[in-house]
Amino acid sequence: MDGKLYKATSDITIGDAVASGTNCTPVNISEIYATIDNPTFTNSISLGRKADTTIGTNSVAIGSRTEASGESSFASGSSSIASGPQSKAEGYSAVASGSSSHAEGNGTIANGSNVHAEGKYNVE
Repeated sequence: MDGKLYKATSDITIGDAVASGTNCTPVNISEIYATIDNPTFTNSISLGRKADTTIGTNSVAIGSRTEASGESSFASGSSSIASGPQSKAEGYSAVASGSSSHAEGNGTIANGSNVHAEGKYNVE
């Protein structure tokens, strides 16, 4: 190959021989991946997001089995869920389901809008 990254313009099967100009167009890699000099992302960031879960628009999921399904939501830690729009869940099994809610700690739940729950097993 010529060392360039190519994007398929039609369905191809992995393993097919790809020749320049055959169902492929050259792609600038900085348009696809965040580079060190320009770490810009489009739509969402997933580092340990739970498989087969909804990915919220502009959401961030970091950790182990985290879910960020709300629009502009953020989940970090382990098994934390941010399902409300603009919600944030941090820690172990923290859940932020209300709009603009924030849950942090161990098993904390922020169900209501604009609420904050922290500590261990606290619910707001």
